[in-house]
Amino acid sequence: MQMVLRRTINFTERLSVLLKKNTQQCNDGFIGEWIPNRSGHMNFRARVSRSNSGWSYQVESRTGWLGSKSYRFDAHTCPDNSFPQRRQAIKAAQLLAKQLATLRYRFQ
Repeated sequence: MQMVLRRTINFTERLSVLLKKNTQQCNDGFIGEWIPNRSGHMNFRARVSRSNSGWSYQVESRTGWLGSKSYRFDAHTCPDNSFPQRRQAIKAAQLLAKQLATLRYRFQ
């Protein structure tokens, strides 16, 4: 009986930790992974943060070569990029970062 009770308590503790973690992530911002262009000289990533009117995003760029370790960082924001839901902002930001890396700045 004690063993079953221990397992139940252990399970509920783990479940509550997971629920807290997921609830926290919904209120936090999001930082995506770097997406390199074809030449490897430029990288882009999405960043989502909470604003007064909802969720806004920006795309960060990193220019430079991996071996030199001297990068130049820039942030690109779009006007009226506010979304009511976090996942909508993440989807739009990641799509824009991917398009910049694979289409616009593909060979730079």
